[in-house]
Amino acid sequence: MNVEVVRRYLGASDVDTAPAATTVQLFGDVSRAPTGLRARLLRPLVFRDALLALGACVRSELHVDDVELAERILDPVVTVTADACYIEALSLDASTYARASLYGDAFSDRAHLHPGTTNVEFTPRLVAGLERIRSGTPTSLDVLAGGIELEVAGQVTTETRVTLPDAWVEGFARVQEALARPQRALDLHPGDLVDVLAYLRGRRAQTSPRSLRVELVPGAPPAFVVEPWEERFELARSRHDAAAAETIRLWGRRRLLLLERVLPHTRRVHARLEGSGRASFWRCDLGDSEFLLATSGWSARDWPGRPGDGALDVLFDPRGARRVARPLLPE
Repeated sequence: MNVEVVRRYLGASDVDTAPAATTVQLFGDVSRAPTGLRARLLRPLVFRDALLALGACVRSELHVDDVELAERILDPVVTVTADACYIEALSLDASTYARASLYGDAFSDRAHLHPGTTNVEFTPRLVAGLERIRSGTPTSLDVLAGGIELEVAGQVTTETRVTLPDAWVEGFARVQEALARPQRALDLHPGDLVDVLAYLRGRRAQTSPRSLRVELVPGAPPAFVVEPWEERFELARSRHDAAAAETIRLWGRRRLLLLERVLPHTRRVHARLEGSGRASFWRCDLGDSEFLLATSGWSARDWPGRPGDGALDVLFDPRGARRVARPLLPE
């Protein structure tokens, strides 16, 4: 069974670039409960690259047929709480989940409009506007409140209809779950990971195996081996928690290239691996923000998966990932 969902927006999400200031405008779905936030971004380049990485995830697809592709919904979800602002989305093929989390220290001049959750449009104009953000220009984020009460005379709304598969609904709900399940933990230096991704970007394997092989030995730094070339990277500035020698193979490894945008801003990458051919989670610590990339076991296995297959069983709790030094919104 498919569910027809109506989305109404007061305008198309965009970046308003004025000579003295830049405003990122994310228009919410007016058919949902009001949600909104207005605040100045203290590190606009971090925000820019986290949103562009999320946008790249939204548009990415490695394995989905044309009919199903046409049914996918592309609107990211924004959640505003008293502590943070979360922007999250699935990829076109639903095998990758991304979330940009902005905590209280990422903002100044915060105004409390409406905590809540809404869809926002991620338009080509928004992407182009984000690319124009520079560090020297004051930049603000406006999550423009949705809600029927905002539809006033002369206000033009944009309405779109999408067919939302039940599996997508279930998968997106399950990806929000935070279940305490054992995972292998890696604490990675971003520079170590940059070297691996640069090698991956320049090559496409024509023969098997095509995994990213993670080799863990107690007392030694982790090593990533790119198959089938057997190119080995010793991650000298990184560490892991394996108590015995262990090898984990990750498939659909090119999805990790979505991290490239945020790695220059990243302090550490906290990776969690469920095991060979299973889900992996890559949390980039950006200081006052973070970017999370979650990949299913392989690119042909989307996040909805099958109950009990492990694809969606573990994800970080967005409110428990770190202690917030300062609330996002005034008391």
